[in-house]
Amino acid sequence: MKLYNFTFDKVDLSLLLREGMGNNNDDEVVGDEENDNNDTELQSKLKLAYLFGKCKRGREAERLYLNIIEKYPSDFRAFFNLAQHYYYNNERGKSLVYFEQAVGLNNSNVTIYECLSSIHIQLGNSSKAIRFALKGIKLGLSDANTTILTSSICWFNLNVALRKVGAINYAISLSFLAMETILKEANPDGSSIIEAMTSIKGHIGEYDTQDVKIPTDLLKCTILCVKWGVKYRSEYVNNLYKACKKYIGSKRQSLRFICFTDNPTGVDEGVEVAMLPSITDDLRGWWLKLYLFSEDARKLAKLTGWLLYIDLDTIICNSVIFFKEIIINAGKNFANSYKNNFYTLSVKNLKSEGRPLGINSSIMMWHAGYHQYMFDIWLTYCGTIRKVIYKLDHYLEMVLSEKDFESNDDTASILEYFELLNESFGKASDGLYTDYGPKEWKTKKHCLFLQEFSNYDLENRIIDYLSLLNDSNQETEKEIYMENLKSCCIIIFPLKPKPHELSSNVLSKFWSGDLG
Repeated sequence: MKLYNFTFDKVDLSLLLREGMGNNNDDEVVGDEENDNNDTELQSKLKLAYLFGKCKRGREAERLYLNIIEKYPSDFRAFFNLAQHYYYNNERGKSLVYFEQAVGLNNSNVTIYECLSSIHIQLGNSSKAIRFALKGIKLGLSDANTTILTSSICWFNLNVALRKVGAINYAISLSFLAMETILKEANPDGSSIIEAMTSIKGHIGEYDTQDVKIPTDLLKCTILCVKWGVKYRSEYVNNLYKACKKYIGSKRQSLRFICFTDNPTGVDEGVEVAMLPSITDDLRGWWLKLYLFSEDARKLAKLTGWLLYIDLDTIICNSVIFFKEIIINAGKNFANSYKNNFYTLSVKNLKSEGRPLGINSSIMMWHAGYHQYMFDIWLTYCGTIRKVIYKLDHYLEMVLSEKDFESNDDTASILEYFELLNESFGKASDGLYTDYGPKEWKTKKHCLFLQEFSNYDLENRIIDYLSLLNDSNQETEKEIYMENLKSCCIIIFPLKPKPHELSSNVLSKFWSGDLG
């Protein structure tokens, strides 16, 4: 084991890297071993500095790395490892300094570009994140022996950063380009994900106009949730069930609440349990939401009518009567409000998302038997998709038709790296791959945001946890806007903390059902 190699193993560098960079091989050598020149002293010092860091003897690790840098100023690994050391200790300014010096010594190591793009995402420097992600991707494009996917991490970060500057359509188009390239390299005569999406019957064609009535009573909707692994305890299921009974249910009519899970231990007896399929690397975590759209899930749980999915880490703290208004207005105001439609949340007013356009799937509503293609496409192409897309919501943005994404792309916001994008992907200077993908997909609008149909100010009705916090720099629970809490109905938690980690007595009581 070459312990002197120091990677970002299991460190949450950005919103998307918890299961990404560094979790495959903690022993991978960072850099070119030929640079050692058989220098035993250098190797020993690198190993010792690594061990100091692992033993939480940070100052000793820092001093030793600086000593190595002084004695071996041309060896990029000490710069790289010290940059990671500073990152572990939340000294991001210093971390960037040494990462940038490392890339100056070795600009052909894709891991450095992964790290730099990740840190810039966290620091809110989306343009710089895009630049470094593209440079990492370009390393693969410039090597005839490699594919467009030299670094999945760089693609993950590019997708995040482009969305943060409002260029969601560019992100989608470039992702389609990458996926099609992977598929063609693997099998030139094989299937195309674009062709598969375009040929989906009943989605690109005419809307299904039969039995289109959307229920105005949420009791006629089946409530769904997913619990998998150990991230969420059974109390999450039970608390959500109690909240739904309290704010959606009725004494006269029972509420149908189904939990899809791999372990029903501790789940309230009033909750229907549907067992998840055998978990694989391609179907785990948030990707398990897609199983709800499958034919197997529909038959297993006997799903009929309209379905309302809610994330487990959700607090319902008031009546959700506004949902009734939403679905009534959906029927009144849109001639195409049929069973083909898919309702979810916009990211627009969610502070935790940090982007102006896109989907947040914490809450979804659709009709049973529709949108099965989202699971089928994933099942067929998941190996390719997961090399480019890390987040479920990014995948949904690709497969759900949302014309507003294209019209709202702010081209001006990405002019500073427009040339770099073109250069990276071999496009002429007159434009990007903004139309790459199933063109017919954008002719109809199938993804509708719940916020579009309410007369309420939904920013104060469905909010994320960060929106409750004071806008001051001290984002602590003590600074919660109580007025927002009084007016909101649903609080979602895309990031940390999660409900069980809250120190706020008020929110904790709402979550446990002891308040409200």
